[in-house]
Amino acid sequence: MQTEHQDFRKEFPELVERIEELERNNPHFAKLLAEFAAITAEIERTERNTLASGDPDLHARKKHRLAVKDELYALLGTAQPVS
Repeated sequence: MQTEHQDFRKEFPELVERIEELERNNPHFAKLLAEFAAITAEIERTERNTLASGDPDLHARKKHRLAVKDELYALLGTAQPVS
């Protein structure tokens, strides 16, 4: 069972400029964005495996990715604009 690729920028196209600004200027945000991409790649590799639906680690990785996504989104709303 394969799901659609999750790309943080594509999920929030109206925030792409802000995402890129924070990625350049906020090391914590940049680290989380890289972590989101890495977890997504792991999930996609696992989902390509025909036995993926029974993989308990897959569900844990998806929960972790969701937590990272929530934190990224929260940072988008709370970070001060860089002048």
